[in-house]
Amino acid sequence: GIFSFADESVRPGVGYRYMIKAFSAGFEETLIVPGTYSIEDIPFVLDGNFPNPFSDRTSIRFFVPFAKTVRIDIYDAAGRRVVKLAEEPFTRGTHEVEWAPSGEIASGVYFCRVKSGFTEKTIKIVRLR
Repeated sequence: GIFSFADESVRPGVGYRYMIKAFSAGFEETLIVPGTYSIEDIPFVLDGNFPNPFSDRTSIRFFVPFAKTVRIDIYDAAGRRVVKLAEEPFTRGTHEVEWAPSGEIASGVYFCRVKSGFTEKTIKIVRLR
């Protein structure tokens, strides 16, 4: 028959070999899957923000491949930090952080810098009021 198996415990850069035991009509058969399998490094991904442009609030979405501390800062067009949204550990997976700037934050172009370990990514955010 046809079957599939998803190994949710694999880590990038580690080799894995698989052995399958099949049971049918009282018989057991052991199959060795030939070769060593591995997955490539999973990157840190900054998806962007939604909505963009925004007026009252926007959500910044990112993927963390391993549990790590992530820092998220918002800068104005002159390069001044406006706010630190987060600096905390995030688990592996996709996360969203919301930015709801106060009324004193003017309309304009802002930059969101997200840093995780040695990886740093920046997106442009536009606020319209």
